Amino acid sequence: MMELLCFRDVPVMPVTRMREHVPLGGPVWPEFERQTAARFCYSGRPADSAPPLRKPVRQFRRPALWGGYLSHEFGHLVAEHITRLLPAVSQRDTDVVLFTLPTGTPPEALAPWVHQVFDWLTMPARRARFVTEPSLAPELRVCAQGEMLGGTAPDPAYLDLLDALPARHGLGSRPRLPLIYVSRAGLVTTGRGGHLGESYLAGLLAQLGVTVIDPGTLPIRAQMQVYARAEALVFAEGSALHGRQLLGRLDQDIHVLRRRTGPDAWTAVLTPRCRSLRSHDVVAAHLTVSGRFRGPEHTTPRELRHLYATFYDLPALFAAFADLGVPLARHWNHDAWRAAVLDDALRWLLAQAAPVTQALPNLIRLIEQISTPDELLDLAEPPPARSASH
Repeated sequence: MMELLCFRDVPVMPVTRMREHVPLGGPVWPEFERQTAARFCYSGRPADSAPPLRKPVRQFRRPALWGGYLSHEFGHLVAEHITRLLPAVSQRDTDVVLFTLPTGTPPEALAPWVHQVFDWLTMPARRARFVTEPSLAPELRVCAQGEMLGGTAPDPAYLDLLDALPARHGLGSRPRLPLIYVSRAGLVTTGRGGHLGESYLAGLLAQLGVTVIDPGTLPIRAQMQVYARAEALVFAEGSALHGRQLLGRLDQDIHVLRRRTGPDAWTAVLTPRCRSLRSHDVVAAHLTVSGRFRGPEHTTPRELRHLYATFYDLPALFAAFADLGVPLARHWNHDAWRAAVLDDALRWLLAQAAPVTQALPNLIRLIEQISTPDELLDLAEPPPARSASH
């Protein structure tokens, strides 16, 4: 069982700004700088700062648990911000649970999947309380994060709690599904990062008998049922990958089709959960848009270069699926794939320029001159070399 700490008379501040997914807001723990387990950590070390203390205008009357920050971004919520909830509610089944919200977000504007995550983690939504003004919790309990990003393995006691969730929700692991492909096809056309032409890949996999799911169209419980039944899971790198962190240990193989360079954010947290984990470098080149952008989670502009659109390295892609018994190369229609790449890339470029109206005329003229993926590749950059430690 994970230790549940108890503090008295804790001020809890609303979030006023974000810095690299770390909110400035939440509990002002006693002797703040000396706390570790109660604070937001990355790589096992505190990464947050004490928010400015303001006079509380609201007081919670009942004992409370600290639930965390309800990020707009599914991956960061699941991987970092809500991993202390399950161990806390497992020990205290009547306390209210305090959460902070993105600046300016009313509780009723939360995405439906937030409440589905609550339900999956066995917390009825009626127990949630949202800190939108300076508040005081006379009795506030908190567990350490069950897991975090930064190369730290999950707490085994946390995995034990996750292991019990499928049965608790009445989900079974039979019949087994040999291979599941978890797609993010379509997101690249909205300006987000992704593999160009992924819609063609997903369609072909479905034709070849692979079960293909789009997690964005499935409730959390349905996603967990599919994942729990899979013999092998193949993820297109993205937030859906973190959805697998809502489950514990399963006898299955997990594969990730990379689209970014740098250290894997998933190795430490997924390795204890599966039979084997393998990442596949399937990127030949990528398009990037660099500059300062103001995202929904950030009150100040920041540099964004990681949301790039990538071109598949087809031999590497074919080899990855051949190892899984799927003969992609034999059935691949290069003309259809090239058309899908071109359509995705043009839409992605337009989406990047949409917030910068002065860039649109020049970009539209550029797009009008592009008629083949080869011409697009002239604009692309090779992916940076990865170090041996990656």
